[in-house]
Order: sequence, then C-alpha cells, then structure tokens
Amino acid sequence: MIKQNNINEYRLTMLKLDIEYNKREQIFVFILLFTMIIGGFVLVYIGREVGGYGAIIGSITIAIASVIWNKQKNKDKS
Repeated sequence: MIKQNNINEYRLTMLKLDIEYNKREQIFVFILLFTMIIGGFVLVYIGREVGGYGAIIGSITIAIASVIWNKQKNKDKS
C-alpha cells in the first residue's frame, strides 16, 4: 500500500512539473515571437525591408509550424 501511495505522489508531482514546464515554454515562445515581429517592423521602418520582412514572415512561419507540430504530436499520442 505504501508503494502505491509513493507511485501516486510521484505521478502527481511529475504532472505538476510538466504543467509548469509547459506554462514557461508558452510564455518564452510568446516573448520570442513577439520580439521577432516587433523587430521586423522596426527593420522595415528604418529601411531594411528585406531583413524586416524576413523576420516577420519567419516568426509567423515558426508560429504556424509550432501549432502543426503540436497537433501532430498530440495526434500520435492518442
């Protein structure tokens, strides 16, 4: 019985840690993509069109690829 309780506590702890990790990951990715988009607009504004448009398109592409990747990963899990 004690062993089962330890296993349940371990699983609960791992679940909580996984949730915290996912929260931090989402916040970091949001900040990174937002910075890339703002940086792209700044580059376009100061006259560096190629770099600016590249940063904007690149960040949007990364966001879309991330969504597709997560959907595929969740589909494979099920």
